[in-house]
Amino acid sequence: MGRILIAEPHADVRSLFEFVVERLGHESLCVTRGDGSDLPPIDAMLVEPAAPAALELARSLRARFPELAIVCASIFPAEPAALELGPLAYLEKPFGLSELEYVLRLAIERPAAAA
Repeated sequence: MGRILIAEPHADVRSLFEFVVERLGHESLCVTRGDGSDLPPIDAMLVEPAAPAALELARSLRARFPELAIVCASIFPAEPAALELGPLAYLEKPFGLSELEYVLRLAIERPAAAA
């Protein structure tokens, strides 16, 4: 089981992501702002990079944990700011839940995790 941080500003989408994460047997943590300094260790992050606070959180975590698996899920096409995160995947909404499940499995199976 892994711990996946969800940084999605829209409550309905966040709830869907939580459902998928937990259905896969993982723990979900949700935040919408902050630098992540008060978070427990996480194994992966699912982020909406079009949300400024979520993007800043992802940048902060990437700086502290270079090997953290980051998955971007956005309504907008990939932009340089999101690609600078070095995401494991960039999913453009709408996407199939099977795509999300597949990428989250890959993220958790990666050997490196945030400590």
